[in-house]
Amino acid sequence: MVDFDEVLASRHADFTGSGLKAPSLIRLGFLAVLPADRMLGVLGAVARDRHARLLQKLSDFLKP
Repeated sequence: MVDFDEVLASRHADFTGSGLKAPSLIRLGFLAVLPADRMLGVLGAVARDRHARLLQKLSDFLKP
């Protein structure tokens, strides 16, 4: 899927708060739904602007 992957690199301002230890990809094409009892904890968070951008990409894709 075009533009569905977003790199989160160590040079990005929100990398430290993400809890990741290495540059990573956020892959919107591989989302899954898990029951709350399967979630062991929270890694971290991404910046609000990145979160909004990802939600908008996903929303645009899902619109008919």
